[in-house]
Amino acid sequence: GAHVLRRACAYRLGRATVHNIKMSLAISVVVEVGFVIAAVAGVATLWMAVLADTGASIIVIANALRLLRAD
Repeated sequence: GAHVLRRACAYRLGRATVHNIKMSLAISVVVEVGFVIAAVAGVATLWMAVLADTGASIIVIANALRLLRAD
């Protein structure tokens, strides 16, 4: 009874975690590639890259916090 429910919950949380990791990696890669392209084009400054990286980190952390309310 209870073991089955715990195992099902753990399985759902594990799948949500893997999905979350993939999404976070995608966000990070898109931001980094975008700023490499902008830097090569001479459009991005170092401070813009730092702020974008910080913003991406905050988005990734907020995305991870969604797992706290996963059932």
